[in-house]
Amino acid sequence: ARLTSTLVFAVAIAAPAVAPAAARSFTARVDRTQVGLDETLIYEATLTLDDGRAQDFKPPSFDGFRVLGQQPSQSTQIQMGGGASFMQIVYSWRFELQPTKKGTVTIGAATVRVDGSEQRTNPVTLRVADATGRPAPAPTPAMGRGFVDPFFAA
Repeated sequence: ARLTSTLVFAVAIAAPAVAPAAARSFTARVDRTQVGLDETLIYEATLTLDDGRAQDFKPPSFDGFRVLGQQPSQSTQIQMGGGASFMQIVYSWRFELQPTKKGTVTIGAATVRVDGSEQRTNPVTLRVADATGRPAPAPTPAMGRGFVDPFFAA
């Protein structure tokens, strides 16, 4: 009886904990919900995973907008301590957009596959007003409209 209880205890300690299902969050947002025809805005789709890999990202159609630039990124966060570890992967797709028509505009869902399952973002609705008359901001190099190398002189 003593050997059996010792063996059960040893197996219970050595057995790995059951891993929870991979946490997933796939959301979309814009940096503002009101914009003028002569202004730009940032649309960002963000996928957060505890496990898995993103594949086949498809952005929304962006009807009513011109895509001025795009920037995908991926980051990994790892925490260890106290006998436990945690890893989270964050994928992000950013788009710089300029509206091409006035009114209330809804940007549909972006999609991505994670471990064979399709994930969808929320749609985003914003209001596009008349041109503001303010000068357009300078192009954002990080958004894919060119890279300025400060160490290279032309």
